[in-house]
Amino acid sequence: MTLAPRMVGALEGAWDMFNLSSLHSLTYLLRTFTQPQPA
Repeated sequence: MTLAPRMVGALEGAWDMFNLSSLHSLTYLLRTFTQPQPA
């Protein structure tokens, strides 16, 4: 029962990382679509 909070915390951390990475990729795609010229 002592591992449950740690597993929940790890899952929340992984979900936050997934959300951040997906948001970053979405902004990257939006930026590449709005600005077709390579920097």
